[in-house]
Amino acid sequence: MGQDGYDLTTEQPWLRVDVKLNATLPWDSPLPMPEDEAWRCWATEALSRLAPILPTESEDDEHGLKVLSSHSYPEARLQCDPDGDLYLTGVYFSAWQGINLAREWDNPDRERDGWPEAELGEFTSRVRRALQEWEKSLEHIPIK
Repeated sequence: MGQDGYDLTTEQPWLRVDVKLNATLPWDSPLPMPEDEAWRCWATEALSRLAPILPTESEDDEHGLKVLSSHSYPEARLQCDPDGDLYLTGVYFSAWQGINLAREWDNPDRERDGWPEAELGEFTSRVRRALQEWEKSLEHIPIK
């Protein structure tokens, strides 16, 4: 069979891990939608708390731009009553990070990839901090 490709370099596999932070109001108890400026201030504050902890990161390699992690902007879920008034029913924030996985080599002499435990541990620590900051930001949602 030969050894064609025995020493080829393959791309390291990775796993996308998603995080979704949300807060919803109890059924039938929506809040009047805050004014535009008040909402803008809250969304900016929430993003300034979360973006450093769950950043968007990318790198350039020989294949172009590779996104390593990303996050959304804070989102609002609204409900419209029959009079056309908007009510806030929940707020949401999502992020993800790629975690590198170890390759299984056929060649036992090849250097092994590191296991993802340290990377996963660091990521879950950041998620815990993000959840704490998310909870703090919820205290500042502007209520009419």
